[in-house]
Amino acid sequence: MMKAGSIILTFGILFALFNLNYGSDVAQKDIFKFCRQSMTLSGSCQNSPTCFTVFNAKYGASATTHNCNCQDVGKSHKCSCCINCDYTDGKTPC
Repeated sequence: MMKAGSIILTFGILFALFNLNYGSDVAQKDIFKFCRQSMTLSGSCQNSPTCFTVFNAKYGASATTHNCNCQDVGKSHKCSCCINCDYTDGKTPC
């Protein structure tokens, strides 16, 4: 009987915590705002590491790099990715 009571109590507590966290009708704000950041690199897009890899190496995973694109410009290429605005000037939203 004690085991059944413990199980019911545990589920009751988890249910209450779940409702407190997700039961609100208030819309939550986005934690991050994303801005477009660009950098020019040597070589072509095809013969270079991906833009995602370059941005992750420079800014780290906390920049949450996504939506990258690459454009060849003469003997170099331009990488452009959306990253957390905290790592940019914040002027170009994604």
